[in-house]
Amino acid sequence: NIKSGMKKRASVIFIGFLLGAFGVGQYYANLPQVYNYTGEDFTISDSISFPTKNIIKHETKEYRYRDTKDKVYNIWIHHLAVAPSSSVSAIANYHVNSHGWAGIGYHSGIAENGDVYIFNKLESISYHTRGQNTTGISIVLWGNYTDKYPTEEQIKSLELVIEALEQSVKVGKISVHRHAPKAKTTCPGNYAVKTLEYYGILRDN
Repeated sequence: NIKSGMKKRASVIFIGFLLGAFGVGQYYANLPQVYNYTGEDFTISDSISFPTKNIIKHETKEYRYRDTKDKVYNIWIHHLAVAPSSSVSAIANYHVNSHGWAGIGYHSGIAENGDVYIFNKLESISYHTRGQNTTGISIVLWGNYTDKYPTEEQIKSLELVIEALEQSVKVGKISVHRHAPKAKTTCPGNYAVKTLEYYGILRDN
């Protein structure tokens, strides 16, 4: 209905932009894929639907809703800090059953082959960056970048994800987890930070 659609308007714009950028990835084997793990089906247009895939979610908890209209959101970039072969299900299980969270904490993830995973609606206040969750949007690079560089495919997809976010909400700074005020971490790893700086992806305002 209209009311429900307005409550996820930013997410629909975000997903629609990504599907367009990737040529509606599901239909083109040579392009990265875009996967929906939000637990909610999206209708982008009369001809494009984006059904969800099922992963572990908490039985009773849900992330809080936020109205994204006219607010500024900062983007926080993370890494998994584990092998890129780790499955989405394994990360969901860890976040739900070890941390007791409602679901995976990140808003989206980017695999080393450039595939994009969408875990939470932009309107969801998920858990990712201490002290920054209410006004933050999180992107996780799927792997461990303490001793190796992210792939070229990841960086290309990251740039598209950021562009999609800028089409959907007002974006402030684009930073890394380690630079958050209350962070006590090296996330997303030295090699990821070097790469993000090299490509000019990070910005302070």
